[in-house]
This record gives sequence, C-alpha cells and structure tokens, in this order.
Amino acid sequence: MDNKISLFDLLKQAENAKVSVSDKAKLYSDVLVQKSITNRRPLAIQLELLPVCNFNCKVCYIRMTFDEVKQSGQRVLRFEDWKYYIDAAAELGVYSITFTGGECTIHPDFIQIYQYAYQKGIQVGMISNGSSITPEIMDLFENCPPTKVYITLYGMSNDTYERFCGVRAFDKVMRNIDALRSKKINVILNFTVGKENLSDLEKALRFARDNQIAIFPNNSLQVSRKFTTEALEREGADYYLYEKLEHEHLSKYYHMSFEEFENGFLGDVSIPYFDEQTKGLHCNAGRCMFTVNWKGEMQPCASIYWYTQNPHEVGGIEQAWENLVAWADEVPALEDCKTCIFQHKCRLCVALHYCDMGEYGKVSPRFCFKALHPKEAAKLQTEYDRGQVLKKTEESAQ
Repeated sequence: MDNKISLFDLLKQAENAKVSVSDKAKLYSDVLVQKSITNRRPLAIQLELLPVCNFNCKVCYIRMTFDEVKQSGQRVLRFEDWKYYIDAAAELGVYSITFTGGECTIHPDFIQIYQYAYQKGIQVGMISNGSSITPEIMDLFENCPPTKVYITLYGMSNDTYERFCGVRAFDKVMRNIDALRSKKINVILNFTVGKENLSDLEKALRFARDNQIAIFPNNSLQVSRKFTTEALEREGADYYLYEKLEHEHLSKYYHMSFEEFENGFLGDVSIPYFDEQTKGLHCNAGRCMFTVNWKGEMQPCASIYWYTQNPHEVGGIEQAWENLVAWADEVPALEDCKTCIFQHKCRLCVALHYCDMGEYGKVSPRFCFKALHPKEAAKLQTEYDRGQVLKKTEESAQ
C-alpha cells in the first residue's frame, strides 16, 4: 500500500460504498499495519512474561517449572523489570501489547503488569490456556477490559485434555470462557492440533459456530526450543488428515462465511505476491512488531527464537528494534515460493520452514501444497498455464 494514501480518503470511500462498521475497522487496522511496515515502526508487541505453565502439553516449545527456571541461572522478570519495556513501548508509539507465556496469568505480578500497561493508554490483550483466570483477574478485566483474549483449546473433553496437557482442565476452561463473554470481553479461540486431539477439531468448530466465537485451528507445530523433531513426529497430527477434516467442516462450523475465508486464504490459484522479493520477511515480524521473551531479549516474533537483541546490551529498545529490522530485511526469501501460483495455499512462515530444513530459503514439504497434493497441484498448474497462454493470445490480437 502506498504510504501516501490518506486514511481519511479511504474511510470516505468506504462510507460512500456503505461498507460495514467491522470492515471499516479492518480497513483502519490494515492501513495502520501497512504504514507501520513501510516506516519500519513497531505497532504491536508481545511480552512473554514467563516460561512456566500449569499445563504440561506434549507439543509445548517453552514450558519450564519455577525450579527449572531457578536451576537455569535465569529468573522470572518481575513488575519493575517489565515496566522498562512497557515505558519504552509507549515512547515508541506501540499501539497494542499482548501478554503471553508460558501461562501469563500465573505470573506473580500479572495484575500489576497488566494495569500498568492499560494505564499507559496502550491496547492490551493476552494469550492464555484459560484455566487460571482468577476472580481477581475477572474483576480486573471488568474495570480494565482487554481488547482481545485468545484462549487456546486443546480438546473438547476432560479426557482429551488429560491425554494432551496432563490435566483435566476442560470444564474449568469452558466456565472461564462463559464468564469472560458474560462481561462482554472479546474471546477468540485457538485450537492447537496434535495427534491426541485431532478427533476433537470438528466439535470445537461446531462449538465456535454455535456460540458465535472466532476460532483458528493451527496444525503448524514448530520444532523449536524444547519441542524436538522426534516429538513432532511422535505427537504431530497427520497434516493431510488435518487439512481434510478442517476443509470438510470449516464451511459448516466457522463463524465467518466460508466464501469469505476461502477467498482470503484458500483460493485455488493466486498471483504471486512476492515474486520480486529475493530477501526479507514478508510477515509483520521485525517490520511492525516484536516479541520480548521471558529473559528480556527482543525477538522478531515468538517463533524466531534464535535471533535476539538484549536492549540493555545494545543501547536501548530503539537500537535493539533497529537491529531487528535490519535482520528481518536481509533474511533470504523462500526460493521455490517466489513465483509459485499456490503461495496462498501454503504456510510461508520463514520460522516454520527454517526449523524444519535447517537453512533459510528452503521449503519444507510439510507446508508445501505441491508436495502435499501433487496431483491436484499439477492439474491446477496446467489450467493456470493454459489461461496465461489464452490471455497473451488475446492481448496480441488487440
């Protein structure tokens, strides 16, 4: 998007076209993101308050106990530590902060940290497993409402939770979801898929549809930190079965219209959108957002854990951010994806492919549409090529 485009003009056009309020809000958000990316200024950050969690999920990439943190020689940062990052975020003009973990709500200073960010005038949200939202936190949210609360589901029964997370927490999570929604708090569901809970995905989608809650299934488990390649092979759901189940039931249970979702993410073919880009991330990481991990190190995002900048060692948050931007602009692009017509069918996350392949620019077959569905891809490629020939013929005849 052209950085010179006026948001006022865009909204005026939307008004004339009788665009809905929700679409106007999305337009406003998109303009903010695009202008922040163009100017390389941070718009949103995640604060990973601690690596400790009350669950013990088989697919977790970070979980530690408090004793393990102590034995590591590190410590859980406290309120006075996090004030530094929140103050710096406000000075940088950051629009939103999302708290995550581990399980952020079990941080001993969670309420104090949350209130401090809220009082700075920054939009706040959190990512949680939904089991440890105490009455005190509920009262906090009623007085200082979060913009969004992402609750990660791991199944649709206590039995599934016990198999997948080591705890029978499903009933408690459902009660907290109901309590949050009763307070008019915007709840969004994530559903992390693994071998043990794939069979619950349809039920989760149905629950979301029946209760008009946004839900985002995710089967992109990443080999990182504590989650190994061996664990992925052992615990990860079969990607083909996941795709089949998701696509069969998405149209029935998803809160959005399937046509809207399909046009956004699942179109049969699409014009390559970074065919000229030979390097640099094409997502928001290190371009308009960053993560601060539980050690106080800044990363482009939570998934890119191997490149960090400690602001206390490089001269402050601003310099650390500039270093992240420089790194993000130099990362090699996914070589085989640059001119592929199936880009929008695949996960183009650099972190996912790098962790699978061990080097930049190489495509993991785990997330490649052509590798997963070779016959369908060949058929669509033939149709696309034929269409291109016809288009050139028609242009020559004019």
